[in-house]
Amino acid sequence: MRLPKMYQILNKENAFEIRQYNNLPLAKVIVTGPFESAYLTGGSLLMNYLKGNNYKKISIAHRSLFMMVPRVEGWEVSCILPEDFTLKSLPRPIGDNIQFEELHSRKVAVHRFRGKSAYATMMRRSEELKNWAHQTHLTLTSSPRIVIYGPSLLSFLRKNEIHFDSIQ
Repeated sequence: MRLPKMYQILNKENAFEIRQYNNLPLAKVIVTGPFESAYLTGGSLLMNYLKGNNYKKISIAHRSLFMMVPRVEGWEVSCILPEDFTLKSLPRPIGDNIQFEELHSRKVAVHRFRGKSAYATMMRRSEELKNWAHQTHLTLTSSPRIVIYGPSLLSFLRKNEIHFDSIQ
């Protein structure tokens, strides 16, 4: 199974980028609780599905990253799936907590950083990205998403990103 080429970089300035994302299949789950426990719970549910906890009992190749978006009812935790799958061909999860969605092609403003991924960090880095977008005449059109790359035993080395959909 081939993992999708997720994006092309259109512009890069220090820790900020504008990317063009391709269409991507996504698995997501809604969880409640504070940021860190929502990340652990959502990530665990998605990893179980990816490792074969589905009706076909197949393991699904994936990138070691999770996206989190604050929602009124908690957090949406999601992961990108291989482009070989369609929404209809994905194995059905055991239970009804995992949903699927097609992310359509979009431009995304990105702020890359390393360190602990906490709610306060997400809000601070989101403000930094908003300021950069304003200076570069970029319009942000979504809520912020935090992208957390694979677990790191040393949280100060963990790769993270803040994303906003955008238009130029």
